[in-house]
Amino acid sequence: MKTTKIYQKCEQNFPLTSEFFYKRSRAKDGFTTYCKLCVSKATLESYRKRVSTEEGRAKARETTRKSQRKMRSTEEGRAKANEASRKMRSTEEGRAKRNEANCNWRKKYPEKNTANTVAYRAMKLESNPTYTGKPSATAWSNLEKPKIKNFYQEAQESNREVDHIIPLRPDELPFPWLLPMYQNRRDFPDFEPLHRKFQARYGLCCGLHVSANLQLLAQSENGSKGNQFRTYRETHEAIYILSDDGENWLPIKSEELDSYSWIQPQLYVATTTARIEPKRLINRFDSKMPFQSIQAPQNLK
Repeated sequence: MKTTKIYQKCEQNFPLTSEFFYKRSRAKDGFTTYCKLCVSKATLESYRKRVSTEEGRAKARETTRKSQRKMRSTEEGRAKANEASRKMRSTEEGRAKRNEANCNWRKKYPEKNTANTVAYRAMKLESNPTYTGKPSATAWSNLEKPKIKNFYQEAQESNREVDHIIPLRPDELPFPWLLPMYQNRRDFPDFEPLHRKFQARYGLCCGLHVSANLQLLAQSENGSKGNQFRTYRETHEAIYILSDDGENWLPIKSEELDSYSWIQPQLYVATTTARIEPKRLINRFDSKMPFQSIQAPQNLK
């Protein structure tokens, strides 16, 4: 019986064991023709050839994602993945590689990093419905996440910042346990009456990290706004209504808006600083205004 095997391609004589050759039941000697070293080299060359094109790299990424999802779909797979991650983080070299990879990803995808950071902060405030963990919210969450990421993508491209119209945590809250998320908790029973009294007096609320509560602002505007909720009147400096003949724009004062809404409920309203989608602008800022909002003409800016 042979104890060694020569592979013609690399012309090396290896012991006929599983250390140097892969097993193959159909072969006479029970091992593959190719040695493990040559198989590894051929696999690496084939991989480099495939990922040399953008299409190949995209396929490789998708294959990796599918493999990871399949592995993490089982309890055993998740345990193996977590163990591998812990093993990598247990060494100085592994931590350095992980930190470098994370840093490169943040530089390559700044808008995704910003969206994830804000989502994590919202999760900590219990203001993010996409992190409820309930199966009933999964379908809604899958539709909402791309919309939120689009906001941060547009913010990066237009050099603006994403702002929460209704803040996740208003500045006026003096104690963290006065947040609505603590309303039904019993950790602070002595402060519950104060909580309800505080809410009744100031009418505070905390916004959600959802697309309907996001808007794009310039950095200076977002900085001056802070964690405050500004209504439609406070946000827009100049407001115009369309005349009855539909040809002229008439300036009006913000304090006159209520009277206009009762007289002509179908008014067309334009603002010089409108930054929101016209159809959603009114609903976002003031539900008492049944105006039909449109973007201001160029000559008004």
